[in-house]
Amino acid sequence: MWTCSTFHLQTIVLATNLQFIRGNSFAPEILSANVDERIPENTKFGVTVATVTASDKDTQFPDNDIRFRMFASQLASNYLAVDSLTGNIFVKKDLTLETSSVYQLFVQAYDMGSPSKTSAINATVTINIYRNLRDPFFSGGPFAANIPETTVIGTSVLRVNFGDSDTDAPFNTVTVSAFGDDKALTYFRLDSTGQIVVNSDLKADSDSKYLMRMFVQDGGSPPRTATAVASITVQRNINSPVFERQSYNETILETRQLGLSFLQVKATDGDTRPPNNQFKYSITGDTTAMTYFYINPDSGRISLKQPIKGTGINQFRLQLTATDEGTPSLSGQAIVTVDVTIDDTLRFTQLQPYTASIDENDPVDRRFIAVIATPQPNIKYSIVGFSDSPDYFKIDETTGVISVKTDLRKDLSKRTTYLIQVRAEKQFPNGPQSVENLVNVTVLRNINAPVFNSTQYQGNINEKYGLGQSVVQVFATDLNTRDVLLYSIIDKAGETEPFYMAPSTGIITLKQLLTGTTKTRYAFTVRVRDQSKPEKFGQSTVIILVRRNSQSPVFERTPYGAAINFNQAPGPVYTTSARDPDLTGTLTYEVIGYFSAPGYFTVNPNREVVLMSSLASDTAQSYTLGLTAYDSDYPNDKAYANVTITVNRNPNAPDFTNPSYSITVNESYPLAVSLLQVSGQDADQHVVEYILESSNPIDGTQFFYLNPSTGVLTVSRPLTETRTQTFTLQVGLKDNGIPARSSATTAPVTIFITRNNNGPIFAGTFTTSINEITPTNTAVLTVTATDSDPNTSPYGQLRYRIIGDGDFTQFFNIDATTGSILVQRPLTSQDIAFYQGRIVAEDGGSPPRSATATAIINIPRNLNAPVFNPKNYSVTIDETHQVGQYVITVTASDVDRVISAIDDDDGYDGEILFDIQSVSNNGNDKFKIEQDQLDTIAGVICSGTVKRGESYVILVRASDQSFQLERRRHSTVPIEVRVGPFSTSANKCSLT
Repeated sequence: MWTCSTFHLQTIVLATNLQFIRGNSFAPEILSANVDERIPENTKFGVTVATVTASDKDTQFPDNDIRFRMFASQLASNYLAVDSLTGNIFVKKDLTLETSSVYQLFVQAYDMGSPSKTSAINATVTINIYRNLRDPFFSGGPFAANIPETTVIGTSVLRVNFGDSDTDAPFNTVTVSAFGDDKALTYFRLDSTGQIVVNSDLKADSDSKYLMRMFVQDGGSPPRTATAVASITVQRNINSPVFERQSYNETILETRQLGLSFLQVKATDGDTRPPNNQFKYSITGDTTAMTYFYINPDSGRISLKQPIKGTGINQFRLQLTATDEGTPSLSGQAIVTVDVTIDDTLRFTQLQPYTASIDENDPVDRRFIAVIATPQPNIKYSIVGFSDSPDYFKIDETTGVISVKTDLRKDLSKRTTYLIQVRAEKQFPNGPQSVENLVNVTVLRNINAPVFNSTQYQGNINEKYGLGQSVVQVFATDLNTRDVLLYSIIDKAGETEPFYMAPSTGIITLKQLLTGTTKTRYAFTVRVRDQSKPEKFGQSTVIILVRRNSQSPVFERTPYGAAINFNQAPGPVYTTSARDPDLTGTLTYEVIGYFSAPGYFTVNPNREVVLMSSLASDTAQSYTLGLTAYDSDYPNDKAYANVTITVNRNPNAPDFTNPSYSITVNESYPLAVSLLQVSGQDADQHVVEYILESSNPIDGTQFFYLNPSTGVLTVSRPLTETRTQTFTLQVGLKDNGIPARSSATTAPVTIFITRNNNGPIFAGTFTTSINEITPTNTAVLTVTATDSDPNTSPYGQLRYRIIGDGDFTQFFNIDATTGSILVQRPLTSQDIAFYQGRIVAEDGGSPPRSATATAIINIPRNLNAPVFNPKNYSVTIDETHQVGQYVITVTASDVDRVISAIDDDDGYDGEILFDIQSVSNNGNDKFKIEQDQLDTIAGVICSGTVKRGESYVILVRASDQSFQLERRRHSTVPIEVRVGPFSTSANKCSLT
């Protein structure tokens, strides 16, 4: 509220409430700048998930008719949309087709006024999607229960735990159910809490195992699921067998007959159906009892299965078990105590003499027999009487085990039989007892005959062997380690005379020279004996082969020749071969000329012709080398041969470093500039020449030049003079060796020529409208041209520039790469409604191809009319009000830009001029307006005489001062003035 007062005698107050609204004054306002919602991924199509609201202060349609539009990424726009009438954000596509957890979009409100106005800020809408990310699960498995068949209906036998790790409904809301298998669902049911409950009488069935397959699913769409199996075992075998008595006592003699039963036990089983009430008897527990006693598994009769006489055991405790055949089996036990009455006469368990056989090679302490007396225990054994048997044998006084005391091979008499008298002694309650028996021991003497380690021995000797030289050695072994072996030759006429054998070593030596005969093979038999009792023998055959010089050596597979390269490294280059059928020494090779050959070549003991030094410095094309071969025992008996060695002085043809070459060039490629370089090499280090042998198509040789020395390929004629897209040149190599050699293959060089086949093309028109206060360096319009040439070549890469018109280039520039047009100078410096410029797009050709387009940028100016504030004025003055005295002050402003009055426009569009349009009641000459230099405040002044009781409505106009009259905008406001009687009170104003 603004008030003013002037002191007068009277005050008349008159208030009016007049409202004048012109045009679309207000833009819509977003009521909620940030909207956040959280929705499940299975939200149905068309469901509203968020709402943006807005208001508009305009009171008239269509200025207050609000609509909504959405701005968002492509992804968000695929799945969400806004209702332009209601501002409701709704789902337009199945959200499960994608995995994003957040969509963000921006909603703008705009009215349907003219011109339409948009909200100053956009609503930011964030839609969080909570997804069904995890499968439901069963926990605490495996699930199994073991119950008796007597379990009553309705009893819970197993609890199954399940859940889902998702945090939000319905994805963490799970339901459980059961299906299959076999009869499980007949006798059991699964409730919603996971309890498995008996559903029918279990005794009506005989199965012992049931499998219930369980299924859990969440509230997703589609739902996620999991399965598990519960195994329920029903115990059909309820009762264990029960013996009639829990303990039994029996007494038997230690001489009790085997297999004769002395007790029968009985048991019963309370189960009604086989096999649960069928059972078997067995002895369990004490292993000693199981060793001597047997129970019939069907009848329960107990008998002896091993003699107990002499064991010294006077009581056995048997644990009996009756085990039924049910699953699982059940059992019952009883105890049988068996007392044994002992016979107390000492005797050996074997009444006849004992016999044993041993090898004389058996070691000392070797155990070979045991004697046993009864009753046990505490029996003492010893050896008594009979010659020297105690010298060679001993007995363990506790166990009765007899072993070797002294090495039997030391018995010089080599006896084969020993008689041992053994005695057993024991102290009984009524006095000591003893008993004796005999042990007849047979000793096996000289069991093993000597054996040669080979059935045949062979010696190879030269006819020049000397007397006493070793020919061959034979060797035999005898498992009787104390035997001493002797070797000998069994004489055979015509065979054994030249040879002598050492008896103790088996070495055969020469005792007669062999040079006086022609015999080449001797064969005879040798013998070895062990000199033991009984003496044993072994035999083998000896063959002696005598090498005699009856044939001369000879070279094989002649003539010899080899080809080598001039740069051959020193070493073997060829292998010869000679043989001597009756070689006795070593086959020896030597060089014998010719010319310069021995200076470069020799022959080694391995028959190899060896290059001794490099041939690179020599020029000879071939070498002839003479060779001899002879037996080192007969050096005068020689064989002769020649080796011809041919030298290749240019062994290697040149070849390419790379088998092929290719390059892509523009049709504007300059002449004489290297395209690529073909690279060749020659292993012989010869100079390589590059040859352009052919082209496809054939005229390629006119457009390209290959330097024969460097292999550099250049363009020799402008490529724009041919329309061929691809040339394939075949390049060959040639060296300067002797003889000259060419490469085995050519290297293809493929040249792809990129042509500027297409010029740029602008599509559509380029027009926009911008505010005249758009800041400099702001991109306001983008022009786009296309070129069908590949964008990898310069012909498909475009650049933009402005070529006119008018003042366009003064106010705008263009980004040469993107085509974005930017403001480069304030637009308020000129009062032009639009700018038109021509834009050229050029490709990278030489010369370039181009296209031209026109860009029009409209500059709407003076968009806003001045606005009075307040919107209504009323004032009361008294009848004495003086001419020239202020009546009231009015204020106008512009919502967009403040200069003095607030105006959205720059320049003169933002300056406000006030004037009086009309005064009611013929009061045009009674009021005038006064303004200071286009200020936003003006005063209404009384310019004529007013009378009491008069009233006037003054219509004041505020106009901006646009350069163009047709663009000027105006606003008016009514001022009601009432004239009252003179008062001491001041003038009073009312503003609303």
